[in-house]
Amino acid sequence: MKNIRVGGVPEHFNLPWHLAMENKDFEEQGIKLTWRDFPDGTGAMCRALRDNEIDVSDQNIIDFLYDLTEKKIDIDNPKYKKN
Repeated sequence: MKNIRVGGVPEHFNLPWHLAMENKDFEEQGIKLTWRDFPDGTGAMCRALRDNEIDVSDQNIIDFLYDLTEKKIDIDNPKYKKN
């Protein structure tokens, strides 16, 4: 069985991950998921990805790209804001 370590913030929108693990939906496909909460947010998840502590993170793409590019993206730029 393939182990995949998933991380995310402790929020309601991660319920599908938890339900799938509870129902063993991925195990039917030969995948064992483990979940790790990151109450400190995106920065902590990005560090965990870089340090090989998790394989997948469920996070905001803009925050992820901001961290990935060593904060060279101006995320306060209005073009990145929702109207």
